[in-house]
This record gives sequence, structure tokens and C-alpha cells, in this order.
Amino acid sequence: MVSLYTMPDPGMLQQSYNTLLVCKYQGDAALKVIDAQSVLSVVAMPPLPLTTTEVSCNVDGKYDNLFYVGDKPGLETMHYAGADEDMGGEEQNDDDGED
Repeated sequence: MVSLYTMPDPGMLQQSYNTLLVCKYQGDAALKVIDAQSVLSVVAMPPLPLTTTEVSCNVDGKYDNLFYVGDKPGLETMHYAGADEDMGGEEQNDDDGED
């Protein structure tokens, strides 16, 4: 089961030079059952932290239920557990080519 979010907010996407994908949570009405084998990747959707100004001027609800796409949740802590991800680069060879 997955929870569907809205498309990213185009204004915030443009302001962040296409680096911050902010979506609205749609609640239980947007839950969908999918085939687990169709999952290509997993992302986290943490709440978007708001500035003091955004909180104080949120009378119209513009900033309610906003979440951002967090790629590879937990990856930053896996390093400390000794489970570094192979990024697919070439392996370094300490051999100078001489036998």
C-alpha cells in the first residue's frame, strides 16, 4: 500500500532550481494498493519545516500538509553501521601494474 501525494508545487520547485520537491499529503483518500514488484525506489516524505514567517502568515492554509521528497531514507546513518552503498564507480587498484 502506498500513499499518493500531489504533484510537486511548481513555484517552490522553480525557486529551488528544481532541487526541492514539495507535495501535499492527501490523507486516507489517496491510499492505493500496488504490486510490490512494481516498486522502483523508496523515498521518505518528511514534513516540510516552516520558517517563523511562513507559520505566522499561514492564515489561508497555504502551508498546511506540505511534505518534501527525501531520497534514500536512512542512507546517511548506514555509513556508521558499516553498510556503505556501492555507487557503481570503478574500484581503485593499489597495484601499479608491475608483477
